[in-house]
Amino acid sequence: EESFLHYLTYNRLGLTKLQLSLYHFGGDPRRFTYSIRAMTNHLYHTFYHKVSGDSMRQWLPHIDSFRKAIWQKIMSGGTVETSYVDNVVNQTLIQFSIPFESFRIFGFLDDTGYRTSAPGNEARRRMGFRDDLQRSFYSGYFAGHGLKLQAVSLPNGMIGSIYLGSWRVSDSGLLNLSGLDTYLSDLFSENNIIIPGNEPSYPVLYGDGVFPTLPTVLPRYSNPSQDERRINTRLSNARQNIEHIFGLHRNIFKLFDRPERFQLLHQGNEAVRLIFNSFLLLNCYTCFNESRCSFFLRPPSIGE
Repeated sequence: EESFLHYLTYNRLGLTKLQLSLYHFGGDPRRFTYSIRAMTNHLYHTFYHKVSGDSMRQWLPHIDSFRKAIWQKIMSGGTVETSYVDNVVNQTLIQFSIPFESFRIFGFLDDTGYRTSAPGNEARRRMGFRDDLQRSFYSGYFAGHGLKLQAVSLPNGMIGSIYLGSWRVSDSGLLNLSGLDTYLSDLFSENNIIIPGNEPSYPVLYGDGVFPTLPTVLPRYSNPSQDERRINTRLSNARQNIEHIFGLHRNIFKLFDRPERFQLLHQGNEAVRLIFNSFLLLNCYTCFNESRCSFFLRPPSIGE
């Protein structure tokens, strides 16, 4: 219990081990290195299957309720379109009529990044490493080194699955590395979860236009027609769900605003496990504090 309190405080406040000793717990600051590392490994090995690996299996009984929650969000209200004819402003409320039986979206897919220190600055000189070590974690788009996280968010506010890779890898590349589409396809096929229609298909995760169209992944329409553009607008509003979850994660866990704490060369495994565990704790936080999402679907209890 004491180690868990150390771990929660370290993640929540992002303090150094010395600050943990001075301001909160007292004692030798070196002991926090061992207690936090022990708790990091314990949570990762015990609860890995709750946020990665085969984690989506636990949500199979809720797929239909997830679909219905997203469908109701899209069908409620409408989109106001403004047009100008002879300098007169006309506003039209556009509503949709999509049958629930053929609606396939049950969750959302997106990526986010976490900055780390540059790996190998000193070791390159000391050990003869080449620049490839740094380049493998460098993103020119964000002008920094780091890790990229792919997450599946569900309309009850929970994270269904995560996968970590290098910040250098593109979103679609990380999707290929994770094998998420193959995993979900096998999972739905094994449990006979099929959406009826002219061509029976699997439930899908909705993502932005950078993702490819796959059996279980549906990106926004590119080069859309007028109707497709309207659908993009409605789904873009619903997809903000996952952005809110990422924002909540950063607000709760201040540790991840301090890239100097994540030394990929010397403590790469620990850095990855800290990020994994933080999303497990975020799911626990959601169970206790209810979902911040706008789908009116409650998360499970912590016991469930």
